[in-house]
Amino acid sequence: MDDLIFGFRVDGSFTGYSFWDVTDHYRQEPYQLLNLGARLERKHWLLSAHVSNVTNKLYNAGFSSAAELGAPFNVGDAARPRLWSVSGSYRW
Repeated sequence: MDDLIFGFRVDGSFTGYSFWDVTDHYRQEPYQLLNLGARLERKHWLLSAHVSNVTNKLYNAGFSSAAELGAPFNVGDAARPRLWSVSGSYRW
């Protein structure tokens, strides 16, 4: 079992206030994101798993005001919630 390789990764990011218009009337509060990943590898195979946005932080990736759109309401583009992924491969 000495050829077994294990890897682990943790990364995070911080985004400060986001202002959506030139007058700074519409803004998004600061937020933090945390991601985790792990992999297990041996001679011919690899198994990995990853979780993005571990805390499932809800925030907007974009925003348009009603005045900008000519609509009766503001529109926010919701960012991706928590995402789990697992992958595996085998090399001949």
